[in-house]
Amino acid sequence: MAELVLPPDFVFPDGGMMRFAYRLRMLGGELPKEGAYFEPYFRTANGNLYQVWPRQQAGLWWQPYAEMKENYTMAFYGRANLPWRFADNRIVSLVFFFRPSVLPAVFEIKQPRIVKLGVGIINR
Repeated sequence: MAELVLPPDFVFPDGGMMRFAYRLRMLGGELPKEGAYFEPYFRTANGNLYQVWPRQQAGLWWQPYAEMKENYTMAFYGRANLPWRFADNRIVSLVFFFRPSVLPAVFEIKQPRIVKLGVGIINR
């Protein structure tokens, strides 16, 4: 798991989209047949996590990830603080939960950004 703290002025605008590219780089051996899954989350100031299902499966080639803000829903892990709606919260960090089935494995994420169609890049 990796948690990246975002700047205090970070904004994920309505109609915005989280975009990045990802892949799995093996440090020896072959790509595991069971897959190498990961989930990106946003953590809000009240501690809640928000995600989009299903989990992403990384392969040896670069793949695109693109999800609209409105697609993120709460991830329930034994607790949930009010307010529950993603839109009603302040985002404080980007969290990646990696689930490799074989080690060593390196997940690569490149060019993460928030974009708004017709506007361009909002945050890097």
